[in-house]
Amino acid sequence: MTQPPPHYGDQPPQYGAGPPYGGYPPPQQAAPTNTMAIIALVCAFLFAPAGLICGIVARRQIKQNGEQGDGLALAAIIISILELVVGVIAFVFVIILIFAAADVVTHFPTPSPFPT
Repeated sequence: MTQPPPHYGDQPPQYGAGPPYGGYPPPQQAAPTNTMAIIALVCAFLFAPAGLICGIVARRQIKQNGEQGDGLALAAIIISILELVVGVIAFVFVIILIFAAADVVTHFPTPSPFPT
């Protein structure tokens, strides 16, 4: 005779823990990511000088503590430097344009109020 099906609400059979894995040690947890490195990368896009400073501080902390995030800090430094260089070049370009426009304006002939 066959066994009757389990009743509604019965618990399934419990299985015990299997044999240990082939003698491997438990997996190592990775070192945490440095918080300053994450902050540096965010600041690199929002305010480049803060991103540069935070990136430098984060790299020093990572070397001392052995944390993760050196790539984030390096990316923050590179992005911040590029933004600062582009910003300085744009600022100089705008100043040159302002002086060039002022020079052109001073060379326009002024109309005389009296007809000649």
